[in-house]
Amino acid sequence: MTDWNNKEEVLEAVMYDGWKLEQASVKLRADKKVVLAAVNNWKNNLEYRSNSHLEYASKKLKGDKEVVLAAVNSCGLNLEYASKKLKGDKEVVLAAVEEDYYALDFVSKDLLADKEFFITFLNKTEFEIEDNYYALDFISKDLLADKEFFITLLYTMEHQGLLEYASKELRTDKEVVLAAVKKSGSALQYASEELKADKEVVLAAVKNGHSLKDISVELRDDKDVVLVAVKNGYSLKLISEELREDKEVVLAAVYKKGMNLEYASEKLRDDKEVVLAAITQNIKALKYASEELKNNPTKQGSLDLDKPNSLKMLKSAIKRYFHSF
Repeated sequence: MTDWNNKEEVLEAVMYDGWKLEQASVKLRADKKVVLAAVNNWKNNLEYRSNSHLEYASKKLKGDKEVVLAAVNSCGLNLEYASKKLKGDKEVVLAAVEEDYYALDFVSKDLLADKEFFITFLNKTEFEIEDNYYALDFISKDLLADKEFFITLLYTMEHQGLLEYASKELRTDKEVVLAAVKKSGSALQYASEELKADKEVVLAAVKNGHSLKDISVELRDDKDVVLVAVKNGYSLKLISEELREDKEVVLAAVYKKGMNLEYASEKLRDDKEVVLAAITQNIKALKYASEELKNNPTKQGSLDLDKPNSLKMLKSAIKRYFHSF
């Protein structure tokens, strides 16, 4: 049986099982060598990560940087039991959060408001998507209002809704919002109303995945914006009748998504070049072509018949379509 007042016996016990530190005498829980042996044993007992060996060390050793560093390197959550001073020590805290992201729960408030610390932290830590949401809850409002720091966040973290966390002032800053929508078009929803109506910002957002339905009616009918949108696969359904009659826009749309032919103007659904582009992309789009063109694919149309391959492709596509039933 172990004598919990005997240093050699306790050392042997905690080297085998760090949890034995709890049973050691008060004197030996204040012994640096014993405590280091216990916390270094932590890595061999990963199944017990919900608790901490450092909890049983003396108050003095909880303030010993060497002991605490060893503890947080074994398990970041040991930071909970470090002294107040060491919870604000950059080296200790970085070691803790790098080992376990959730150690952020125990970092001092002063350090959580330290710009230099967070930039180092962001650059040093490998993020998982779910961690991004967790970390944002700890960043001070002052930092989230700092333009330089926030742009660093944008380029470091994979988080589509990051702009939501920015201060009101930063959501009115065009440089910040542009950086956000270039990372993820959906960030536009968190921009100021003024920037939601800014053509440059909206173009960047649409190019990076933002939906046409969430932008102003005016920009939804802007040819430049619509061309970018349809080239990214968005539907013609939401655009004006005028742009549905624009051959450049409709061709771009059906090249990317043949079924957009449904929303083209009547005139363009009778245009052989447009129909050919649509059914080449998706044979099922033929059902939206004009009846005249479906019934008479060889009729003269806007397609340059000096390009026999185009006419041949159209006839072949129509034939395949009707045989597909």
